[in-house]
Formats: sequence, structure tokens, C-alpha cells
Amino acid sequence: LEGVPDVLDIVVVLQGIQQLAHCLELIGVGQTGGGHGNHGQVVAQDLVALLLHGLDHSGVVLGIGGDLSSLFACIKVLSTGIQSVHHGLIGILILQRDVNDTLLAEQEGHTAHSAQVAAVLERVNGVEGLVTESLRENKSKAAPLPHSLSSLQKAASAQLGMSAQKVLDIAQSLYERKLTTYPRTDCRYLPVEQYQEAAAVLAALSSLPGLEQIAGKADASLKRAAWNTGKVTAHHAIAPTGELPPDNLKPEERSLYFMIATAFCLQFHPPMRYEARKIVLNLADTRWEVTGRRMVDAGWTAFSKDEDDDRQEEESLPPVEQGDAVTCRTVESVKKKTSPPSRFSEGTLIEAMANVHRFVGDAEAKATLRETRGIGTEATRAKVLETLKERGYLALDKKSIVSTPLGREIIDLTPPALKDPITTAEWESRLEAIAQGRETLDAFLAEQKKI
Repeated sequence: LEGVPDVLDIVVVLQGIQQLAHCLELIGVGQTGGGHGNHGQVVAQDLVALLLHGLDHSGVVLGIGGDLSSLFACIKVLSTGIQSVHHGLIGILILQRDVNDTLLAEQEGHTAHSAQVAAVLERVNGVEGLVTESLRENKSKAAPLPHSLSSLQKAASAQLGMSAQKVLDIAQSLYERKLTTYPRTDCRYLPVEQYQEAAAVLAALSSLPGLEQIAGKADASLKRAAWNTGKVTAHHAIAPTGELPPDNLKPEERSLYFMIATAFCLQFHPPMRYEARKIVLNLADTRWEVTGRRMVDAGWTAFSKDEDDDRQEEESLPPVEQGDAVTCRTVESVKKKTSPPSRFSEGTLIEAMANVHRFVGDAEAKATLRETRGIGTEATRAKVLETLKERGYLALDKKSIVSTPLGREIIDLTPPALKDPITTAEWESRLEAIAQGRETLDAFLAEQKKI
């Protein structure tokens, strides 16, 4: 097939099976590794025959296989001008968002008819009622943990508009310049053994314009949950080393460095503390409920915005107690529409890839996918997105990333089992059984041929 133009590679990505260099080579250890490779060939060859039934013939060569270094088969398919195709669970997630984007989210519970609403408003307007509950609860929220690569990519996508690959490239550059630690990590914890070095790192950071307050007012004696050697995997969270960045650091490099440094400094600030309020009223035998909160101590949020909090301001509630009488002075209905789920950005898609178990209902499959850490690895997910964009399956729409018509067409033509994350979980479990000697590779491959 050498020299054939417009070669398209549909790579059947067995999610949960760790991927190397370009996210497309299926790998493993010992006999399990052989299982991954042979199994990819079996699925690829059978998929060719299935796709032949659904595609028109017009002169574009299609190669299907689990490894870009070889083409297991070639067929003529619908000519689209696209240079390459990559199929994986990422396409499923994108498609789910695209489809949902045309629909309103289903509202929970029963929505009363407008006439019923009007009747309720008339009943309660101007009447006296009773406070049946007035609850107060002191709560706190700790600072977010230091960054892993995927959390850094998500944050940089939202705050700086950086692509996942750009974040990885810059993080790698900062690491090579000894400004930050190893970037290709899925861990958000730091080893306790490095805690004694924190004071010196904070002192160095406090000399940088823009970090004087957050680093200078940090309390190095605080040891938060982030310091946990038992939760450190192959590499710990990304953190500043204490080496100060040179003046010639590019703006985007400096911005990402500050994100990493800020996340580190926040570990040495107290949690945000607030009082959660809930008031329940009875008005004309109808229940009315409102919640709010009062800030007690801003803690770390005095230095960094809580990105996970959608509240724009505090919702202060009147100082009423259970048993107090109240009067409904005015009441009105407000018509609103539910919103569809937001489209993925590169950052939120990276997060979804790392947490694909959230999209699975089966408890056993969910546990397996959680253990195998989702689609790809910290080192490969950004490259997967870049490959999909280069090959015409994904496209950027402002800050959103969407699937293309060709991407959706290939997804539609692919057998359901190869698009289901549960299939991945089942295969991963069986490959683990092969590695432990509880199952044979031949038996596993024989079943793949039945697909």
C-alpha cells in the first residue's frame, strides 16, 4: 500500500488500554500485550467487512488497524477529501454533546400547568404564613489540590484559551528549564517527604510580582490534604521547584507558570468558611423553600476565585427562626427554559477522557474504567485531540470543540460494541485475567472474532 494517496486510518482505540507515543499503538505487558495487539488486528479485519456494507465506493483508500505502522486491509470508501480518520470513545462523547445541544434538558418532576400556577399565586398573595424550618450549618471548603496535567489543561483552557497540546508543550518546557516538576502526571498529591522544602519555595515565589500576596501571606506551617505520599502515583502533582523564572519568559509561559505556582500556594491558606442557610415556609398549605449562605472567612478565596462555584454573590436571607410568622407581600411566576449541556472545550473534554467512567451506568464497568483511568494517559490525551482535529473529525467552534459530519458518519457506521465504554471495561478485565493466568489468550481472541 506504499505510495497510495489519501490513506485513511481508522484506529479502533480500546479505551482503558494504555496508549503510547501517538495514542494509537495498543500496548501491554507480557502475554497481555500480545492480547492487545492481536485483538486489534482481529477487530480491524472484521470491521472492514462491516463497513463495506455501509459505504459507497469512490476511490479513497481506507486502512483499518490498531497500529499506524501497518494497514490490515484497504477498501474504497466515500470520497470526502479528508486525509485521515480516528475513531474512539472521544467521538462518542462529542456526539452525545452535539445531539444534546439541539434538545432542552428534561426537567425533573412535574411542571404545573400555567393555570395551576396562577391559582397558587392567587392563594398565597397577601396571606400570613409560618416558618417551619430555619436551618444554619457551618461549612468549609478547602482549596483545590495542586494540578495534574489534565486539571491544568482544563484550567488553562477556561482561563487562558490554550489548547491541550499547547499546555503540555509549555509545561514540558517549564520542566526542562527546571522551573516546575514533571508535567505528565495524573496525580494531584505531593509526597510528605517534600513538605520541608515548601517554606523555601514559598519564600522564592513571594519575590515575584503578581505572587507577593498569595505566596507572602501563605502559612508554611499548614499541612493540608495535598501532602499524602500514599496517594502519589508514578509522579506527584505539578509544582514549582523554587527556581525563579527568567525575565525573558514568554507571556503564555509566565501565565501557565503562575497557574501552577498559585495552585501550590493555595495549599498554605485556610479553607473558605461559610454559614449555609435554609428557610422553609408554609403559605396557604403550600411549601416554599429558599437557600443561601453567609461568608464567615474568605480563606483561600481571598486570593483565587473558586472556579467550581457558580454563585456570583452571597445570597443573604432574613434572620427568621422556626415558628416565626411571615406575610407574603408579593408573589410572581417567572418563565424560564432549561439549557442543554454545554459543548466540550478542549479542557473539559480532556477531563471527560480521564473520567469516562462517569458516562457509564454499569457499576462493575464503571469501577474498571475508574481504575484504568479512562481514555488514554496524561501524556497522550492532548495528542489524541490534535490528531482528531488534523484528520477532520473534530473542529473548533470558538472555545468549543465539536464533531464534524465525517466524524459522525464513521461513528454511525461502527458496530455498537466498539463504541461502548462497557466493552472496553470487559476487555480490560479479561486481559488482566490473562496476565494473571486465569484465562488464555487464545480463548479471548476466539471471542473477538465473533464480534
